[in-house]
Amino acid sequence: MSAAKVLYTFQGVIDESITGKISELMDKHFEEMNIPTERRKKFFLIMVECVQNVFHHQLKPEHEGQPFESGIIVSNDDNSNYRIVSGNYIVNDSIKALGEKIERMNAMTPEQLRTYYQESLSVAELSEKGGAGLGILDMARKSKMPLEYEFVPIDEHYSFFILAISIP
Repeated sequence: MSAAKVLYTFQGVIDESITGKISELMDKHFEEMNIPTERRKKFFLIMVECVQNVFHHQLKPEHEGQPFESGIIVSNDDNSNYRIVSGNYIVNDSIKALGEKIERMNAMTPEQLRTYYQESLSVAELSEKGGAGLGILDMARKSKMPLEYEFVPIDEHYSFFILAISIP
């Protein structure tokens, strides 16, 4: 078993400027490793979805000193897959629906994911947070690998949501 090589890690307030910084780091890595264009595109599409997912769904602190606005983005290479891990605080009330959504997508074949994505596109509406609810579905469709996730309890109101996507 070989250890995974960490390519980048960011912890703090996630905004869309993170996408550009990660892209610069990964462009250099992909050039050095001579990674095919198709794999690069898949990585960038999933990475952008991860950043947007954290950006749109990270909680705003209700009181000074609360860490809820902080998120994480990490990527590593285990010599066979790239892996992008994101994390952000969520309210416990959303855990059940989010977990069921991910499990439903993990049970689908690539063809079923494609069909579900097309159907979802036709009925998608922007939420008050600016998302259309298609980000996780799009990551599952592009990765073609099961999504790994975990909810780490913080207290009776909040948990930390960790999502890991492998890119073969």
